[in-house]
Order: sequence, then structure tokens, then C-alpha cells
Amino acid sequence: MFASRLSTALAGAAALAAVAFVAPAQAAFSLPGNTAFTVDFTVPTENKMIADPFAVEPDGYFRSNITESDVGSNSGAYPNGSVTAPGNSRSPWDGTGSEGNYYSSIQANSSGFTSIKYHIDNAFGLMWGSPDSYNTISFYDSAWTLIDTIRGNNPGLAPQSGSGMGFVNVAFDFSATNATAMYAVLTTEGSDAFEFANVTGVVPLPAAVWFMLTALGGLVGGRWLKRGDAAA
Repeated sequence: MFASRLSTALAGAAALAAVAFVAPAQAAFSLPGNTAFTVDFTVPTENKMIADPFAVEPDGYFRSNITESDVGSNSGAYPNGSVTAPGNSRSPWDGTGSEGNYYSSIQANSSGFTSIKYHIDNAFGLMWGSPDSYNTISFYDSAWTLIDTIRGNNPGLAPQSGSGMGFVNVAFDFSATNATAMYAVLTTEGSDAFEFANVTGVVPLPAAVWFMLTALGGLVGGRWLKRGDAAA
């Protein structure tokens, strides 16, 4: 009887120890500007198309909504850069069983620096593939005043121990900051690349931007008509 109870107790202790050493599926952290963020290492079940950013600068390599089969091919998967862009852009879905899912990749240009800009509504999240120290996400208010920045080597982004996967799902919460986050700027600097998928929180371009683009289109159209009249 005693041996049976001891065996049961030891088995229970071993189970508790095993649980204690499993990395949590979700954890919460915060940045210097009081932006909170949670990380989650569970494989997403969605395969969402990724909204294109409203700006890519300086002119570098940004590849939107590609899959692993597109990398290195002349498939038209490089809307903002050359098809000869460097090929080291590991999909966030590697090792998850969903390697055919969409993702996007930012790669450095000849100066080693490329940023893309998203318009957001005080919320942002993404599936961040293999975060690196040269990857950053910076958040700005409507006046382009910096609110907070996270770098890929932030301890909270460390991959789950033993997972064999290089991604982390990150969700940002700006409720404790002193400003409303309106822009998210994703940058790779000094090296390739910044891969991501499943972006959330992105909203359509601000009305002022659409108005400006419409006005520019009107100016170009007016000049074209004038040029045609002159030629006639």
C-alpha cells in the first residue's frame, strides 16, 4: 500500500515538474513608453491576406502576400522591388505544417535600410517570423511623434523553448500610453530580412491622404488634357 502511494506521489510530482518547465503559451510584457504587448506561440489557424502598407521608404525590397513557393521565383510576387532581391526570407510558417500560407517580407536595400508604414487605429498585431535584433517596430501618434519602439531582440519575443519554430504572435495594447497610436513603422536595418503574417489593426488610409492622392491625380489628369489639346 505504501509503495503504491509513493509511486502515485512520485508520478504526480514528475507531472508537476514537467508542467513547470513548459514555456507559457501566452505572456505579457511592456515597453518603455508603457505600450503593453502579449506574445503567443500557438500556430494561428487563419491565413489572412496582408494589407499593403501605404509607404515603402527608402526604396527597398518589400514582397507582399507571398508563399514559400514564390521565394526566388519570377512570379510577380515582388510588387515594390526587383525580382533579383535577396532570397533569405524564411516564412514565419516554417515548421508549422502551414508552409503554403501567405506572408510578407521586408528586405534591406543597397543602403541596408528599408521601412514600411501602416496606418493603424490604436491597435496592432502580427505573426513575427524569427525576430532579429535589426528588426524594429515603431509606433507614432497622428503628429508622427514617437510613442514606443520594440526591437526583435526584446526578451519577450524569444521563441518558445524547444518549439522548433521561429515565429511569435505579438499583440500591442496602447491603453496605458499618453497618446493614440496612428502609425506602425516596420524596419529592417543593416541586414535582411523582416518576415511577418496575419497583421491586425490596420485601417484604410486617412481621408487626408486619399484627398491628397485624388488632388494629385486631378493635377496629372489636367496636365495630360492640356497637353492633348495643345497637340491638337
